[in-house]
Amino acid sequence: MFFKDKLIIRSFLIILLITVVGCIAIPQETVSLSAAIGKDLREFKSSHEKMITLYYDKELSNIDKFIEEIYTPYIINYTIKVEMEEFESGNESLFGLMREAAENNSGKVSKDLLEYMQDYLQAAQNQIENKRISMTKPILEERSSLILSVNRSYDNAINGNAALTAHLKSIRKIKNAQSEALEMFHLNNIDSLISTTLVKTSEGIRKVLQKAKEIDVKSDDALKKINTISDEYNKIFKK
Repeated sequence: MFFKDKLIIRSFLIILLITVVGCIAIPQETVSLSAAIGKDLREFKSSHEKMITLYYDKELSNIDKFIEEIYTPYIINYTIKVEMEEFESGNESLFGLMREAAENNSGKVSKDLLEYMQDYLQAAQNQIENKRISMTKPILEERSSLILSVNRSYDNAINGNAALTAHLKSIRKIKNAQSEALEMFHLNNIDSLISTTLVKTSEGIRKVLQKAKEIDVKSDDALKKINTISDEYNKIFKK
């Protein structure tokens, strides 16, 4: 909070100086103080953006962990069960082709098995990656939206402060400068915006992933529980 404390102190000093001097000429120190606030604003904007980025990177890492430790084993187990059911029903399957290749040294059978295995692995990989994308997309979108909102607020304040600095150089525009100095305190809402969004998202993801850890990927109701988890996860990002 060092930057913010310094920013607030300097802002109050500028407003105090403007109020006291009234229609008297503005000293150079006041102009320099306003310029220093502009520098503080840019530094604080950068630190806020880095904090938001680091937070969402952590949440993306949590999603990757869920995909690798829970969803991938589930998909492999599920697709193997499907192949086994096809094999037992006498339909073309991975296990049927493997048995045929073991009993028949034909090059065609080996080729058919290889192509089937490649298709099987590709289908499983596509399923896993589609799930990863569906879960990371809302996080990336929320991160971009929050950064855009914070940057817009800071940019407005930085531009306003630049105008304030210019106005301080002209005694004829002192009243306008005073108004613009007061407008700078709209930044007080930024901490609330960031903390509210991050806490809501973090708590929602934590609860969902905690439930996901309890899923037995080999159980018959694994698919139902995965779908329920997915629905709860999507609700986190609905505004």
